[in-house]
Amino acid sequence: MDSIRSTPLLEPNPVVESRVSADPEVSIVIPAHNEGKYLRATVDSVLSNSTVSVELIVVDDESTDESCDFLMNAPYKDAPIQLIKGKRSGSSSTRNTGARNSRSDILVFLDAHCVPEGGWLEQLMDPLEKDCSRLVTPCISALQDRKLKGYGVTTDSSFSYTWLVEPATRRPHEVPIACGACMMMRKDVFLAIGQFDNTSIWGMEDIELSIRHWLMGHSIVVVPNAEVAHLFKKQANFVVGWKEWIYNALRCALLHFDGSRLTRILNALERHPEVCAATVMLLQSDIWQRLDFTAERKQRDSDWLCEKFQLRI
Repeated sequence: MDSIRSTPLLEPNPVVESRVSADPEVSIVIPAHNEGKYLRATVDSVLSNSTVSVELIVVDDESTDESCDFLMNAPYKDAPIQLIKGKRSGSSSTRNTGARNSRSDILVFLDAHCVPEGGWLEQLMDPLEKDCSRLVTPCISALQDRKLKGYGVTTDSSFSYTWLVEPATRRPHEVPIACGACMMMRKDVFLAIGQFDNTSIWGMEDIELSIRHWLMGHSIVVVPNAEVAHLFKKQANFVVGWKEWIYNALRCALLHFDGSRLTRILNALERHPEVCAATVMLLQSDIWQRLDFTAERKQRDSDWLCEKFQLRI
């Protein structure tokens, strides 16, 4: 293995330490903020359940619990792992950072509290090889109760998160939303559609990316036979206020909806007391530049998407 070396990063004040010597088939980006013991379990599971060559890119989002320190010790210091440390920036930014520092043509975004089943990568790669523009997601089970499983996600005008039940077929098939706990796509496609949006800390990033992916002419498929167990925490290890979540929801609404659908979304959001502060936050952001970017690349409209999947928006 190569000795630890620094590589450039497109984020302020980063520290990147890499032990990846060969070109990996898949780059697995794991954002981490105060994940405690769960990060180690995720890293161990990925390394033991991957038969294709991988690199792990752990993006330490300014953790204060030393949960990433084990990566600098044996046996992890000789494993194919990049450790990136930066200022606290949230789920979207950390994922984008990891993707830009990846060495493979194929990206997997994986939460830091997941346990993949054996053969998961090969099964996700198969539909991607058939259509390189796809976004591919596995069955997501609950680590606490593996009988609880979701096969993609649907949503409504409140941007609620509703899991799709087990399908009649075990073949890969289209779904409206890919769960952000685990999603695979080609790096060139990810960059072309604009990466993850400039959302705040946490929330909505997977819904927005999925909608944008569809509207820019691509598709999303779930692979029922590929399973990743995800820890659904009773209590989050960080606090996200309503203002931040509403800001993210408003971004998604303005970027992708108009007319009566946009009105229904805004009506659903306006009951929250933080909506005014979130609106100010939105107007001071890069929303207008982002609108121009998405509008230039869209090949479908939201009516098409809602009709295809009977979304109640």
